[in-house]
Amino acid sequence: MNEPRIRAALDQLASAATELASLCDREAPEYGPVWHGIAKNAAAAKDSLLRDELQDLLQGGVSMFAYRPGSFSEVYVQRSDYDEQIAENNKFDALKDRVADALAALRSAMAIA
Repeated sequence: MNEPRIRAALDQLASAATELASLCDREAPEYGPVWHGIAKNAAAAKDSLLRDELQDLLQGGVSMFAYRPGSFSEVYVQRSDYDEQIAENNKFDALKDRVADALAALRSAMAIA
């Protein structure tokens, strides 16, 4: 495990998941608590760097992006104004991408001996 890279990935994950949670609180309230939990666990994991905790965090985050009917991957912002809807979904997708990138960075850092 590469501890500096893991800590950096956890910082990135905590920040992106917090922003995603805030957006979900407004737009998809059923997912807000999940992302708040992931953000909190990412911040807490920096102190211990226990492999089991990191793997659980990684699995929990990655599973949110798994496709299944009614899953988080099908959630989008809806607006009556189409242009506003497109703009909000672009922001939403960018946040999801930041979270996914942080999870990928964490996975990569954990794989390094």
